[in-house]
Amino acid sequence: MPPSPEAARAGRAIGAMFFSVFGGLWIVLGLAIAFAHPPVWVWLLPALPALALLGRALSVHRRHRDALAALEAQPEAKQRAKRFHWINGGQWIAIFVLGNALKWLGLGAWFIPMVIAVVGLHFLPLARLFRYPPHQLTGWALIALAILAPLATGRPDNAWGPLGTGLILWASAAWALSPRAVPAPTRAHAGA
Repeated sequence: MPPSPEAARAGRAIGAMFFSVFGGLWIVLGLAIAFAHPPVWVWLLPALPALALLGRALSVHRRHRDALAALEAQPEAKQRAKRFHWINGGQWIAIFVLGNALKWLGLGAWFIPMVIAVVGLHFLPLARLFRYPPHQLTGWALIALAILAPLATGRPDNAWGPLGTGLILWASAAWALSPRAVPAPTRAHAGA
C-alpha cells in the first residue's frame, strides 16, 4: 500500500534536507576548485539556497511528521528502512573501495567523477524502493554529469562536476518539496 500523501510529503522533506545540505557542500567544493583565493562572500553564497531549502524541508516535515511516524511503525516500512541502509552503506563502501583503487592506479584525479557516478547509481534502486520515479532522473543526471564534465573540460578534476552535482541535488530538493512531487490522494486515503 502506498503511503498517505502526508506521509509521502514528510518522507520527501527528509530527502530534501539531505539534498539541500549535500548540494551546498558540492557547490562549495566546486567553488574551491574554481577559485584559488575567493573572497569570503563566495563561500557564503551557497549557504543562502541551502538554508532556504533546508528551512522549507524542516517546515514541511514538521507539518506531516505524525503521518510519517504512523507509516514507519508498519513492518513494511521497517523492511524498507533496512534496504535503504544497505543501499546507502553500499554506496559508501563502493566510494571507499573505488577511491582506493583509483589512488593505487595513479588515477586519483578521477575520484570526484567516480563519487558523482556512484551517488547517481545509488539513486536508481532508491527510486524503486521509495516508489519515487524522480530519483531515477536525479540518478541518471548525476551519472551523465560524471561522464560529460570531464569530457567537456578535458580533465576529471574540474569545477563543473561538483557545481553541477550541487545544482542537481538542489533541484531535486526543490522538486521533492513541491506539491507536484506527491500524488493526489487515492480513494483509500481520501478518508484517512
